[in-house]
Amino acid sequence: MSLNRELHETLGYCWHELENIGIDESFKNYGDVFFHVCKKCGFLTDDCQEECNPNYVAEPWLVIREIARQGSMFHERLKAFSMYVESGTHSKPYCISAHGLFELVAIDTTGKLAQLALDWLREQKEEL
Repeated sequence: MSLNRELHETLGYCWHELENIGIDESFKNYGDVFFHVCKKCGFLTDDCQEECNPNYVAEPWLVIREIARQGSMFHERLKAFSMYVESGTHSKPYCISAHGLFELVAIDTTGKLAQLALDWLREQKEEL
């Protein structure tokens, strides 16, 4: 399973698996319009598979957005995640400062931030 898919599903979202659906004749007036539906959740889109699923590796700012979005205490969750990354107490050998976290968000395309988020979310679930 890809890191993007694993993180997205751990965050509680559906990783869309699209299939083509029939086009109503009334849409033919608009040209070639194709629709896709997710086999798992029924999400309907005219985007392709890559456009409707996020790429946390290529766009690490999405990791921070989703960590902050989870739960009602978003500032506290983001602070807890930042402390996790800074502390170096997690099982992965990452130990970076707050400045390093900003650098990861700004320039990381290796997936390091996405992997840290996935590890942190797993630890959070184990503690519950």
